[in-house]
Amino acid sequence: AVNQLCSHFEAYRDIPKITELREKFKNIKQILKSHIFSDFSSLGTARLKEDSNLMQQLADACLVVDALEPSVREELIRTVCNKELTAYQQIFEGTEVAKLDKAERRYAWIKRQLRANEEIWQIFPHSWRVPYLLCIQFCKVT
Repeated sequence: AVNQLCSHFEAYRDIPKITELREKFKNIKQILKSHIFSDFSSLGTARLKEDSNLMQQLADACLVVDALEPSVREELIRTVCNKELTAYQQIFEGTEVAKLDKAERRYAWIKRQLRANEEIWQIFPHSWRVPYLLCIQFCKVT
C-alpha cells in the first residue's frame, strides 16, 4: 500500500514534506532488507532445522521481500545460492575430483544438496524457483 502511495505522490516529489517521507520510507526499506539478510544468514545451520519458529519467520520474511523490490528478492536468492555453492567450489576447485572425467560426482553433489535441503526450499515461495536458480548457478560455476 505504501508503494502505491509513493507512486501516486511521485508528481509531488518537489514538496519538502513528500521528499522527507519518501526518504524515511527508503530508510525503512533498507533497514528491513538488512534485518532479513541477517535472518537468512542462519540458513543451512543445525539451528534452523531445530527451530520451526525460525523456519516460519524466514517464510514470512519472504513475503516482506516480495513487498520491497524485485531487486531485493533477486539479491537474496543470489546470496542463498552463492552460500550453497561455496562448499561445492571448495570441494571441486583444483583437486583430483575437479577433472572433467569426474563430472558425475559434481552432479551427484548437487542432487544430494537439493534432496538434503528440501525443508529449506519450502521456506521460499514456489514462484521464486530457488532450487531451479540454484541449479542454473551450479551449471554456470561448473
